[in-house]
Amino acid sequence: MAENDDWIVFDTADRSPENWLSLGDQVPLRGAVLEGDYGAGFMHWVRNDNKSEKPHALKCGIHRTDVDTAIHVDGSSGHEFTCIIEGTLTVELDDGRTFVLEPGMTAHFKPGHPGTYRYKAPFRQFVVVAYGQDTP
Repeated sequence: MAENDDWIVFDTADRSPENWLSLGDQVPLRGAVLEGDYGAGFMHWVRNDNKSEKPHALKCGIHRTDVDTAIHVDGSSGHEFTCIIEGTLTVELDDGRTFVLEPGMTAHFKPGHPGTYRYKAPFRQFVVVAYGQDTP
């Protein structure tokens, strides 16, 4: 990864262990693990603003897992955008709606919307979370 004041360039092939955060140890889960090992997943944040310090914080990075996993989340406090790179993500919202996302597909979820996220491994997605944004 190269960084200056204006640009951050990230090599998606970067598999250096020190650049990947274990989801089980370092990224708090907003819900409960239903199946599999959530701790087997990893996150590589390219940008990780602290939302308590910035009213319009932004986080983006690559999430990967090599283990089929299902988690129930209480809902995000920010707008989430995802682009599936590999594997399948099935989102089963508590309101009964289900979305199946496969490689090349993108999705935007507004804040809230609790539900179950099922990751079919091997899985990789690019994720952007924006906090403090008005909902159109």
